[in-house]
Amino acid sequence: MTEPALALRDIAQSFDQGGNTIDVLNGVSLEVMPGQIIALVGPSGAGKTSLLQVAGLLDTPKRGEVNILKFTSLGLNDAQKTLIRRDNMGFVYQSHYLLKEFTARENIMLPQMLSGISTSQAGLRADFLLERMSLNHRSSHRPGRLSGGEQQRVAIGRALANNPKILIIDEPTGNLDPITASSVFEQLVELVKENNIAAIIATHNMDLADRMDKKLTLNQGQIFST
Repeated sequence: MTEPALALRDIAQSFDQGGNTIDVLNGVSLEVMPGQIIALVGPSGAGKTSLLQVAGLLDTPKRGEVNILKFTSLGLNDAQKTLIRRDNMGFVYQSHYLLKEFTARENIMLPQMLSGISTSQAGLRADFLLERMSLNHRSSHRPGRLSGGEQQRVAIGRALANNPKILIIDEPTGNLDPITASSVFEQLVELVKENNIAAIIATHNMDLADRMDKKLTLNQGQIFST
């Protein structure tokens, strides 16, 4: 039987606010299989971003364990977590966080070069991803000259640059109109399925959530399958 690419076990997370403890996650468990796309939905403030931060080893939970492929989060230091993210995970956010001084092509090349890939190989991979997302004619443009949908597609290309096994995606279409959002989503799904990537996507867009393989609702610190 195929093992999950990403598994969260009994995750609890809380924060101190003005002397009070705010419980955000309370015993959350979930699994994402290779090639599976899970929608994470719930009201604003329910803790979706907190859950994704824990899943991506960007935050340490108060309780629980994150399993990423053969790795467990227990006992890992920051340097080890960074290497696991670099080699196995890709991230996409509502705000694209593209480097404005670099072109679309260069934004996709940079994470590869930081992983030790040669400039020529990084360029070939960037060209491939830009062509797949119908952006090859915009490869030399900096983010300021790209539309919101084009910027988000470059951000997806950057997340896929190092052939991740897992994608963590937070509101990828929140700033896009419905037609552009649907187009970006379709291209994302196609690449995820082709490459057998495990993806978890937090979204308020219920139309897109209904098109994913599974929908999980996060509410009052608990997770429910819907």
